[in-house]
Amino acid sequence: MAGAFADVLRDGRRAYSVTMRFFHQCLAVVVLGLCWGAASGRVVSTQMPSQPPATLCEQIGKLSDQTSSNVLVIGEIHGTTQTPEAVRCASQKLLGDGIRVALALELPGKALEAVIVTQDKAARLRGNLQWDKFWDGKTSEAMFNLIAWAKQSGIEVFSVEALPSAAWVSNEARSALIGERIANRAFDLDQQYPDKRWQLVTLVGRFHAASFGTSEFPGKLLERGLGKPLIGMVKPMAGEAWLFKNQHGGVNDIPSDRCEFQTANGTGLVDLCLAQSTASLPAVFRTPRSVANDSINEVFGFN
Repeated sequence: MAGAFADVLRDGRRAYSVTMRFFHQCLAVVVLGLCWGAASGRVVSTQMPSQPPATLCEQIGKLSDQTSSNVLVIGEIHGTTQTPEAVRCASQKLLGDGIRVALALELPGKALEAVIVTQDKAARLRGNLQWDKFWDGKTSEAMFNLIAWAKQSGIEVFSVEALPSAAWVSNEARSALIGERIANRAFDLDQQYPDKRWQLVTLVGRFHAASFGTSEFPGKLLERGLGKPLIGMVKPMAGEAWLFKNQHGGVNDIPSDRCEFQTANGTGLVDLCLAQSTASLPAVFRTPRSVANDSINEVFGFN
C-alpha cells in the first residue's frame, strides 16, 4: 500500500514538473515574440499609443499631402509655442518641394504690417508699435516669429481677421466672414498661378476652423475648382497656453483633449495631436501703460 502511494506521488510530481516546464517554455515564447515584435517595429499592443505617431510638423505635412485642395486650414488654441512653429516647419518643407506658399492668419492687416524685416533680415515691430499683453495668444512671440520668417522668405502673408471691433457680430458670423475671405484669397492665387503649384496655409482659432466643416466655406472652394479642404484641428493632450481670461491675458493650463491621431470625419475635420504644449508670451509687453487702449485699437484697425 505504501509503495503504491509512493508511485502515485512520484507520478504526480513528474506531471507537475512537465506542466511547469511547458508553462515556462510558453512564457519564453510569448516574451520572445513581444521582444521580436518591438525590434521589428510591429505593433504588439492593441491599445492606442499615448504619444502622437509623428511631430506636429510632420502631421501637418501629411495633411497637406492628403488634401485635394490648394487650401490647408489649421485650427489652433491661440498662445502656444508649438503650433505657429509647426506651421512654419511644414511651410518650409512645401517650399523645398517647389510649392509656392502663402499664409493667411487671423490677425488684422495693420498688425501684420507692423512686423518689419530689416535689410539684414532681422525682424522687429515697426516704430513704437507693440503688441499688447492684454490681447489673446494671437500676438504671441511664436506668431511674431512665424510672420517674420514668412517675410524673410518672401512669402505673402494675408489677414483674414473679421472686424473684431464689431462686438455685435456673433462668432458664427465672424467664422463665415473669415471663410469667405480665405476663399476669395484662394481664388486670387488660383488666377495668379494657374499651374496649381501653390498652397494657402491658413491658421485660425479652433472655433472658426471647426465651423468651416459644416459651413458654406468648402462649397465655395469646390465651386471655384479648388477642391474640398481638409481642416486640421490641433489638439494638445496636456500643457498650457497664453489665454485671455477675466479681461486679462496670462499663462493658463489647457484641459487635456482626446485625439484620434488624424482620424477624419464627414466634415473634413482631422485631428492633429500635440503631446505637450507650452505657452508663448506676447511678442512685446506694452510700455508705458499710460498708452490708451483705443490708440492700440486704432493702430491695428479695430476702429
